[in-house]
Amino acid sequence: MSAKMSASRKQAFFTALRATGNQTLAAEAAKVSPSWVCLHRAQDPEFGREMEECLGEARERLGAHPERRPPSGWGFL
Repeated sequence: MSAKMSASRKQAFFTALRATGNQTLAAEAAKVSPSWVCLHRAQDPEFGREMEECLGEARERLGAHPERRPPSGWGFL
């Protein structure tokens, strides 16, 4: 895979990330590898900033609904 991501694929990734809050699921939806996302995030500050923004939106939206929270004891690894 090329080091460059098309604008439409990048948009698909960020849309899925906002919806799920899950980097792996978002990568799958955008048809890129999770390792590519990690590499791009580390090398491109703008990409990393947008990822943090998407994750924050997802946490805020999903966290507002207690029935959508994981069972007790499930935390961030």
